[in-house]
Amino acid sequence: MSKFTLPDPAIGGGKELSLDEILAKGREAAAATGQIITGDKPPAPQPSRPEPEPVKPPSAPVPPEPVRSSKSAGEEASAPGPKKMGRPPRPKPDQKREKWGVQMRTDFVLGVRRIALDRRISPFDVLEEAVGAYLRDQAAKR
Repeated sequence: MSKFTLPDPAIGGGKELSLDEILAKGREAAAATGQIITGDKPPAPQPSRPEPEPVKPPSAPVPPEPVRSSKSAGEEASAPGPKKMGRPPRPKPDQKREKWGVQMRTDFVLGVRRIALDRRISPFDVLEEAVGAYLRDQAAKR
């Protein structure tokens, strides 16, 4: 095993130690400060003998208290059974809600893109400009 030179502050020179000696000194220093070195196994815990429990004399039985239930008498008749496994039930469609959908005309989209390419601007800028003009016209008509 190779030897390593460690500086000794008291002498001013170095002392040659093997790798095992260096590791042992490191473990001693870590143990002195309460640290655990990664990779080291902590000492095995000593098995302790369980103390026998003191034997208690039997006491008088406690009368059971009446159970108070938040359910009414009719609800107590049906006991909950095991839950069914499988697919959850589908939600029923809500007839009162208005469903929104979007349909874009392809000729409109192509027209917006053509204008955007001719002007060399973004199609979103063309749409913003068109919507702004439409809103101004509608506000003027009112």
